[in-house]
Amino acid sequence: MKRAWIWLILILLIAGGVGFWWLRTRQPQEQALEILRTAEVVREDLEITVSASGNVAVDKTVDLQFDTPGTVTDVYVEVGERVQKGAALARLDVTDLERAVRQAEIALEQARLNLKTVTRPVEETDLELARLGLQSAAQALEVARMGKITTQADANSAILQVQRTRENAYTMYRDAEDRDSPALEHDRDVYEDAEEQEAITRRNMAITVQRAQEQWLTAYQNYQQAEWNLEKLEKGPDEEEIRLAELQVEQAELNFKQARENLDEATLRAPFAGSIVEVNVQQHVLSPVQLPAFVLVDDAVLYVDVMVDEIEIGKIVMDQLVDVTLDAYPALTLKGRVASMAPSPTDVGGVVSYLLRVRLTDISDAEVRDGMTASVLVRTQKIENALLIPNWAVRTEQSSGETYVYCYCLENGVPKQIDITVGKRNDTFTEVLSGLDEGATIALVLEERELDFGPSGQ
Repeated sequence: MKRAWIWLILILLIAGGVGFWWLRTRQPQEQALEILRTAEVVREDLEITVSASGNVAVDKTVDLQFDTPGTVTDVYVEVGERVQKGAALARLDVTDLERAVRQAEIALEQARLNLKTVTRPVEETDLELARLGLQSAAQALEVARMGKITTQADANSAILQVQRTRENAYTMYRDAEDRDSPALEHDRDVYEDAEEQEAITRRNMAITVQRAQEQWLTAYQNYQQAEWNLEKLEKGPDEEEIRLAELQVEQAELNFKQARENLDEATLRAPFAGSIVEVNVQQHVLSPVQLPAFVLVDDAVLYVDVMVDEIEIGKIVMDQLVDVTLDAYPALTLKGRVASMAPSPTDVGGVVSYLLRVRLTDISDAEVRDGMTASVLVRTQKIENALLIPNWAVRTEQSSGETYVYCYCLENGVPKQIDITVGKRNDTFTEVLSGLDEGATIALVLEERELDFGPSGQ
């Protein structure tokens, strides 16, 4: 009897322990499943998207400067103004440049006239005039030669005459000196006058002869020139002379073109249509050297540059449609297309990504500006008639990696855990391949689990 009571007590203790364990392991879980929200399993199209954020960028930006420094006389545009290609933005003082253009123009005209003269066909009248010119030059040369001979003879005669006069005066002076004649002083004055007259005559005759010699030399040069002119006309245009004249025309044309370009460059013009975003010139002030005179942006076409993770970049193709939203206009959805993808990656802190450029094709009524923060959504795939559940409903068992959801089909007041197989997903929904039916209700529950610390935790 006593042994029976002992066994009864042991059985009760074991039953109490099992019950206590069951309450420890089962009851708290059931009480921890607090339902936060529910949703219905639906069948709809699933769009797979890639999202990224970045900034609006213009097609190109250029700093404009004058090629040469100078004083700005006119400024034609202001910041924010739109300009067309070739529009004048500012102008420097062109006084010296206009003078240089005129000088180059005159030099070019002279070179062309020279070429025209060199290449002009020889006419008989030109030959006749050249022959007459040579004949006239020959006659003038003969007259000059005869004049030179005559002048030399006259000079010799005059010098001989004054020389004899001086010699006679000297003889009379010496005789009066020997005789101690009272006329000694007179004879000496006569001799000195004769000596001075001889010196004057020699100088004058030398000048006269020199002039006659120069006249003959000039006549001789004129004769040679006339002879060369006739010979040149008889031979016709010289190829080397023509080529030299042509080169002179080419050089003059280049000089004139350069002068015109320098004048044109004094007016700074827009290389393309766009908007002026910076102006650093002032009227009647020297053009800046360290800063650009103007900054021009080509905003006719706008882009959005974003960085896309290497996992996502393979899903995107060129010319793909893109939805764009701007922080400045959150209620508007702008349209765009993929314009380019960088061939080389960017590695920042071990994260590899690629630059994606989206061309905005429809900006609605938004005033899109360079640098605005933007988000892009690229639709890469569309799965039609897919079974979908919200992403928040999907759970993954950490130990096994199995995917499950809580179905709102209560067992003992607790949502039921159901294993599922998932497919594609986007930012909102996940495709269910198996485990759920359309119309089922799923729940988001708050899971609380007790940690098992082993014997030391008892």
